[in-house]
Amino acid sequence: MARLIISDLHADLHALDTIIAIVNSQAFIDRYGETTTIINLGDVVERGYHPVEVIEQILALKDEMSVVSVIGDHDEAFLFDREISGSDPASIRAHSALRENKRCMRFFDGLPQYLADYNDRILAVHGGPIDPSTIEKKVVSDDWLYQRTWQRISETGDDFFDLSGYHYRPEHAFAY
Repeated sequence: MARLIISDLHADLHALDTIIAIVNSQAFIDRYGETTTIINLGDVVERGYHPVEVIEQILALKDEMSVVSVIGDHDEAFLFDREISGSDPASIRAHSALRENKRCMRFFDGLPQYLADYNDRILAVHGGPIDPSTIEKKVVSDDWLYQRTWQRISETGDDFFDLSGYHYRPEHAFAY
């Protein structure tokens, strides 16, 4: 049994196809075992050109194995129409088509911000592990920017906030 952790596909179908080909290769299976679970750490959309196809492929993989997804900051930005990185016009058009695809849009329904497997002692997040309710010095009222999805490790100075999220020093990851 192997669990594969993936992240940041960003609507790149070729990247997802390559990952699946590697996981299904005999060399991979001989070394790690057959993959029974994929843990997707988010950022399925934005930047790339094939958001519908990537989501359809992830949904199809659920017929073959367990697939668990958490939401990423780009996924949230897409859902709430917040621009966080420059997508070119072709990517914007592809994502407009995604908004019209109800089946693919349902993929995002109820995606958690983290996965906790207490038996195997795994905490899987897209951004950071800090419980947002424990962050005391909030400088903006947009609570969503403090969520685990938007947290980033930083080696610069003290913990701080900017419009890309809440930045924390590594030693603070589990201190709160």
